[in-house]
Amino acid sequence: MQPVGRSRTHKRRYPRVTCSFDGRLTTTRKEVHKIKVINISLGGVALSVPAPLEKGDKVLLEFRAVDHDEVMKIKAIGRVVFVIFRHSVHELGIEFQSDISVYDAFIRNYVNNRLRA
Repeated sequence: MQPVGRSRTHKRRYPRVTCSFDGRLTTTRKEVHKIKVINISLGGVALSVPAPLEKGDKVLLEFRAVDHDEVMKIKAIGRVVFVIFRHSVHELGIEFQSDISVYDAFIRNYVNNRLRA
């Protein structure tokens, strides 16, 4: 499986793979939205959300990630780094801003398992 990226020549800091995790996003204005995390890396996630957000917005992400029999509830603060409106939903790129070291091993294993598949 190829990592998700902008192009084969573009080098990301962390490999990114597709996923499908449900969760929620809370804005600094206390707005809560259901989300679908569509790809993940140690640096952040891409997700779809029904409501528009702005580049630079800070958000709280909470989602349940599953890798085989292991389940991890991930909770992190992030910053919106890109926004795309596609197929009636907003796709956001979120860069993790909070310390996610407690989730590092899980995310690293998840990504590596998908890259080997």
